[in-house]
Amino acid sequence: MMVEMDTFEKTLIRRTEQSVAAVKDAIVWFYAVFLFEPAENNRLIVTDLVQPKHYAMLQNAGGPKEKAALVRDAVVKLDYLSAKLEDITDGYANALRIADGNVPGNIRSALGKEIDQFHRRVKASLYRTMQDCFNRRSTAYETANRVSETYAAELVRLNLQAKACYSKAAWYRIAEICADGREDIGFRWKLTPSEGTCELCAARKDRVFSLSELQNIDALPPGHPNCRCELIPTVIGTSETELWYDPLLRIPSDAGKLIHLFRAAQLERFTKAIRENDVRAGLDWLTLGTIEGLFGSLSANASAMLAEPSFYTIGNWATMGFFDLARDTFQPDEPLSLEHWLNSLALASIIAANYQAYRKSLEQTFKVYKTRVQDSNLIDKVLERGYKISREKVISIMQLEDGRIIWLEEGGLKHILERHASQFTDINIATSDIPSVIMQALQVGDYVNMQGTREIYRIFYKGKERYIAISVSNNGYIVGANPRVKNNKILKP
Repeated sequence: MMVEMDTFEKTLIRRTEQSVAAVKDAIVWFYAVFLFEPAENNRLIVTDLVQPKHYAMLQNAGGPKEKAALVRDAVVKLDYLSAKLEDITDGYANALRIADGNVPGNIRSALGKEIDQFHRRVKASLYRTMQDCFNRRSTAYETANRVSETYAAELVRLNLQAKACYSKAAWYRIAEICADGREDIGFRWKLTPSEGTCELCAARKDRVFSLSELQNIDALPPGHPNCRCELIPTVIGTSETELWYDPLLRIPSDAGKLIHLFRAAQLERFTKAIRENDVRAGLDWLTLGTIEGLFGSLSANASAMLAEPSFYTIGNWATMGFFDLARDTFQPDEPLSLEHWLNSLALASIIAANYQAYRKSLEQTFKVYKTRVQDSNLIDKVLERGYKISREKVISIMQLEDGRIIWLEEGGLKHILERHASQFTDINIATSDIPSVIMQALQVGDYVNMQGTREIYRIFYKGKERYIAISVSNNGYIVGANPRVKNNKILKP
């Protein structure tokens, strides 16, 4: 249903643009035919706005009300333009009427009433706007823009009501198919949690409606504009705890629906790319909807962040929806459903991929460090002194002036990087330079203080004074290291 309603909404947008453009053309044509003045300025305005093809198209496209109007004087000319615009607005609105007799009558009546009100509103508002423009002696361009803006605002209001009625009709048709004549099949109102949930939807949460009750327009979603609630088929009289495994049983059918929706979306993208030469739709088709999904997600997350800035919305935008994914994994609307499994798999994949990337970066770091300062003679001396040392894991080793041999192994470096890499970065010491900085501090640094059992050394790194706290075991093994600031304030690990 999501694909069908999305297609319906795109069709509404396209028809709205076409109808607004037709109103603009009609006004410009009216100016060119009836209100043309020989002044050079007006002549330029009309020449810019009306092309020859518009003359031919508009002069031969008279509607029933336009044909009935007679051109006699200035007042009748305005009536003639009103009739022409009324044909355009009637054509748009009447095409929205629901003729399907299977749709409950109250849904068709609700939309019909809204269309009738639209006719009355738009006729009055357009007439007032045109009169005001003519009184102000507005140019064709100014009049066309003002009238089309008024018309577009009325269309937005009508489209919202039409979309709601068509959504309700679609939900009723789905419920009718699911029930398949069974009286024990009901439909539970599933509330999609979100900030600012309306009281109406909250009151209907988990309420089960029969098919006959759904004929009441108020029992069908959407309950309001931008409502995300859904109807879930269930067996009337069966408790929720007895159906905890329902999502598992629905996985095959949900997977089939998902494949169907995907195929329908791909077909729509392909058709749009071919018929309208839409490059974006073509790329969307080639990438299996990745571009549309990415931009849609970014736009939705940005809108949520701008509407209600918070740690969650800002973090969700910055991480490209990772917060939403984590929420839907650990707090799913339907545990064990296909959507829950897919979200869990996606989250696990992201975590695994980042962990692997981190592991590889560490391995690459160790490989770079190992190419630097390995001295076999010093390693032999350590072994002769009876100390344990892993030759293949040594990253850096050196002998100090007092005769001590100190060395850094992979384990020690890993510990330092995991706990303090960001602190070194904060004082502009590159991660790749951490081993050399530690060895420099022990070799030529000035001892200045203690941090618990760690000795603090002052060094100069790229001309800047830095303080490094280092702990070395009795055998010379470097256990850990972290940066310090000059005022002796300990950086948080």
